[in-house]
Amino acid sequence: MTKQAFMTELKSALSPVEGDVRDEILSDINEHFIEGASQGLSEDEICRNLGQASAIAAQVLEGVTAKAQPHQRSREQYNNNRETAGSAAIDESFTGVDRLKITCDTASVRLMPSHDGQFRVTSKGDLKNYKVFAKNENGTLSVSIERAEKLFSFITFSFSFQSGPDLIIYVPSQFMGEIKGRTSLGSIKATGISGLLDLKTEAGSIKVQEHRCNKVRLRSSMGSIKVQLLDGLVEDADISTDAGSIKFEASETGRLKMKSSMGSVKAEITKLSGDSKISTDAGSVRLTAREVEGNIDLRTSMGSVKVYLPVDVNCFIDAQRPSMGSLNNQLVGNRQSPYVLRASSDMGSINLYAL
Repeated sequence: MTKQAFMTELKSALSPVEGDVRDEILSDINEHFIEGASQGLSEDEICRNLGQASAIAAQVLEGVTAKAQPHQRSREQYNNNRETAGSAAIDESFTGVDRLKITCDTASVRLMPSHDGQFRVTSKGDLKNYKVFAKNENGTLSVSIERAEKLFSFITFSFSFQSGPDLIIYVPSQFMGEIKGRTSLGSIKATGISGLLDLKTEAGSIKVQEHRCNKVRLRSSMGSIKVQLLDGLVEDADISTDAGSIKFEASETGRLKMKSSMGSVKAEITKLSGDSKISTDAGSVRLTAREVEGNIDLRTSMGSVKVYLPVDVNCFIDAQRPSMGSLNNQLVGNRQSPYVLRASSDMGSINLYAL
């Protein structure tokens, strides 16, 4: 079975479910296909691993029925400029939004595609100790979730942890404004949307999939960052983490800067149209590109450097054998080129491979 056939069957089977819940489930299943494809699985193999679409829908319907209240009140229609403050939960739609601003303390953020042209803010999980705020003012939609009472406790961090509830924001598919998000303890995940991304988390991972934009700025103090951008030029990409790995995939980039203080850094790009600087203090660096029009600077203090480029890449090659490591260069390069490929490692191997 193909992905399209599976998703069509599942969407039809989920027709009794409310639109926002159905969209969330379809988005989660779509992520399974993305993850499976990254592991080399075919669409048919992924479908078999997921099971029958009808069985998934039946399980969802059973859960929805079990959680239904005997008397459900109808949703109230809120004005876009009305603020919902201090509520335990939220479920509102907004229009006329040019900029999205998100602030959280101990919650994770999920950005998902909206199919009705509106922003929709909702939440998931145990919210009894939290306050949720949402307000659209002069085109800026500000959304936040915070603890009702500040708790002081010792927290042991890891790269995959459960923080608090989820703040879920549905973004119109054609939105190209700025999305600015900050979370203290929680991950940020964006799937299948568009817009200029400026995301930062103090303790949590950042994952961006099937995204379209021309500028992205991502920061994590403690967590990994994974980015998959759709076709089109990304004029400026600036990504860094203090403790975690970085993986970046794009069709074409202008300026590219990637840095990890402790973790591996990997970039797969069809065309480098500007200067690229990729580095890590402790970990490996890996770059794959099929076309280069800019300078490349690859550095690691403790780890290996692996590069996959055309044998006659349009760069002057500047790579010296590390004092503690080996150098393997299969690239011819171009000594007359205005661009330079620099690769360095204080302790590890440098391998420049030809595609």
